[in-house]
Amino acid sequence: MVMADGFEYAGEDVVNDMVKPISQAFLQAFRALPQPYPFCYNVLYLESGGERILIDTGLGAAGKPGSGHLLDLLQKQGITTDQIDKVILRHLHLDHVGGLTLDEKPVFTNADIILPKLEWEYWIESGKAAVERTQILRTVFQPYLERIRYVDDGDTMADGITVVALPGHTPGHCGFLIESQAQRLLHMVDALHVQTQVAFPEVSPVFDVQPDISANTRRMILGRIADEGIMALTYHLPLLGLGRVEHDGESFAWKPVL
Repeated sequence: MVMADGFEYAGEDVVNDMVKPISQAFLQAFRALPQPYPFCYNVLYLESGGERILIDTGLGAAGKPGSGHLLDLLQKQGITTDQIDKVILRHLHLDHVGGLTLDEKPVFTNADIILPKLEWEYWIESGKAAVERTQILRTVFQPYLERIRYVDDGDTMADGITVVALPGHTPGHCGFLIESQAQRLLHMVDALHVQTQVAFPEVSPVFDVQPDISANTRRMILGRIADEGIMALTYHLPLLGLGRVEHDGESFAWKPVL
């Protein structure tokens, strides 16, 4: 089940700030999308092997009113936070991990926290991240320190859920391949931020830590999804981020699934 933790409208000014210089072709393709363009925060909940699993937590209460609605959505489904067995994080940007705590107390009192080891090393241990960001993340994770589990590329997170390394947006950024009853879904997470990047995979936003690497990763994973006919899920694309990818000459086309 994909839930929209929230969204904000992204205008041309936001897209224009993604990368400099930006081509007119990219801008024209963006203008052709339905406007105003919603920049979404799509959180995935699933049940696998008898476990209740949440992939990402959204921004948390700090994001309201635009986002931060995950707990309300879970409640509507009759799911309480103490029932969550695992919270899987793909990278440590605050719009993915901010919902872990409320007033510095753990929201998911019984859940193991699973995240890429490279992400923890970069943001918490390396000294390469901004001091302010590291301090915020330390506060977010403090209540969970005894329940953090680290994973690497190819590891199994839960029954049918495998880590797929997608570096560039952040050094340890990863996605997940989810397989069930011959169906496959590949969660690209933040390998994409706006739909226009499908046709222009070389365009990386300013918030990609390693823009050259992220561009190569984007082209690689779009090609794999198109070649293998896998359903794709993204964190920020509209309509809950679900779609299929097709080859379009030397680039790709996005076919949203409503």
